[in-house]
Amino acid sequence: MSTKQLTSKERVLKTLRHEEPDRVPIGVLAFSSTVGSKILGRLSYTGYRNLIHKKGAEALVKGKGDQFIQRKMRDRVELNRKLGIDTLLLIPAPSKDSIIPKFIDSNTWIYANEATGEWRKIKYSPESGMCAERDSNIKKGRLDEFRRVTLLLEKRKSEVLNKVRETEFSKYPDGIIEESFILGMADIRIPFETSWFDVFLEAILLEPNLVERYLDIRLEITLASLKRQIEFGIDGVTGGVDFAYNKGLMFSPTHFHKLISPRLKVIVDECHRNGLFYIKHTDGDIRAIERDLFLEVGVDGYNPIDISAGMDLEDLKNKYGQKITLWGNVDDRYILAKGSREEVIEEVKRCLITAAKGGGYILGTSSGDIHSGVSLDNFLVMLEAAKKYGTYPIKL
Repeated sequence: MSTKQLTSKERVLKTLRHEEPDRVPIGVLAFSSTVGSKILGRLSYTGYRNLIHKKGAEALVKGKGDQFIQRKMRDRVELNRKLGIDTLLLIPAPSKDSIIPKFIDSNTWIYANEATGEWRKIKYSPESGMCAERDSNIKKGRLDEFRRVTLLLEKRKSEVLNKVRETEFSKYPDGIIEESFILGMADIRIPFETSWFDVFLEAILLEPNLVERYLDIRLEITLASLKRQIEFGIDGVTGGVDFAYNKGLMFSPTHFHKLISPRLKVIVDECHRNGLFYIKHTDGDIRAIERDLFLEVGVDGYNPIDISAGMDLEDLKNKYGQKITLWGNVDDRYILAKGSREEVIEEVKRCLITAAKGGGYILGTSSGDIHSGVSLDNFLVMLEAAKKYGTYPIKL
């Protein structure tokens, strides 16, 4: 039993070691700007693939990339402190040679590298509030362009790695590094959120050697980035690349085992060599690869336990609860979006009863984020219930 009030950092570390801290940690990977703005009472520079993505592009055009990042960081820190959130993603400073976007219209812009011929078109939809890559050089040129870009990346490897090794990180407000559990980011860079993901999937079938070359060079870049983050002083690492949809994997289990698993293990092993925990984030139904991911790759945690995709918290706790820390599973598609106060409380209790005893559980949503569809009132009820019923020893 713990009586001392712990810092967020201490709380999450004890949980990852499968010890019981003072209370169950609360983890949020990202806040939508919509929800964050309601909490802060002003436009919140938080979230991703939303209006703030557009604001970031506009800031680069105006030469205010540093100010944008500082605002983004301050807003997230303010939300963490105001709400009692225990996890905080590391935010790199903008590169000194960031590509300046060119706006086609008020909601469409292009990032273009004239030296390499690479470009991507981003569009913001005011109706959905989301940004997405709509077109790119690889989408246009298909496999021929994928081959060219991969070869170019191999030739420019030293240049790219040197740039990554020079990555800087913005100065955080006083105390937050000591208070919060700071999460770095490292993952296998499959292009799942790009306009050309179908080209990548086609290449898996038609040119697997090309895919391996691409993933290998991306892995080197990721490891260089991970080293810089470790030098900064992160407390753990997460991955932000999804491997699955609600109906199953984005590719076959065989391809996961051949292409993804061994490379992800390199990242996880590097984290372990540096005394860091690795928590894998992926939405979707990953039951076809869960043993590979949890036992062979050896991740230390799994987020967000996507309830809408059929991921079962109790089943995972029974099978892997002694091995990995589980993070998430509070239903944010229905209960946090449209449920009653009583339903939210019961949902939090369900997760705590199922997974919290003995440590090894971080409370969070089934998407990992607080997305724009989440009711602010229900989110606040979730936090209230988590702190009320999540105090150790759990007495539910």
